[in-house]
Amino acid sequence: MTEAGVRSEGRDVKIQVPRLFLELQIVRMKGILGMPVERGAVDFLVGRILSLSIDEDPLLLDLVTAYGRQHSRDSNQRPMGAL
Repeated sequence: MTEAGVRSEGRDVKIQVPRLFLELQIVRMKGILGMPVERGAVDFLVGRILSLSIDEDPLLLDLVTAYGRQHSRDSNQRPMGAL
């Protein structure tokens, strides 16, 4: 079922955070594969996830933050296009 399909059911389903997390993973993988990634995309997505996840377990939020930091560290050490 698509996001629109879930919303049309009228249920109060939190799907924005998982969708953003998937976008974060896609952006990270594009960077790892050497594909062009918009500067600051990872930081933006991490910030959006954290701002929308106020009620989540702090441990989970710390993992999302660490995930974003790992990408920043990796992308600073590896030239674009290198695997």
